[in-house]
Amino acid sequence: MAADLSERVKTDMRLPRVLIMHVEEMANRVGIPKNAFFTIAAAKLAVELSKRYTRGHKREKMLRELELEVQKIFRAAREAE
Repeated sequence: MAADLSERVKTDMRLPRVLIMHVEEMANRVGIPKNAFFTIAAAKLAVELSKRYTRGHKREKMLRELELEVQKIFRAAREAE
């Protein structure tokens, strides 16, 4: 199923400057615009999370799973330092 890119929604995000600097560097290395990099990253995250958060899941379980996922991201970032 192909995405319909004609109906895009502008989104405003407030992110730490250090994160933006890392994203700009990665986007430059792969040769795509920064907003395209964020779009790809958001789409990837949404696809990964959507597998877990389907109908029938309890809100508390979903929040717990999402919290664990975020903690994994922070753990991996700390280990990479």
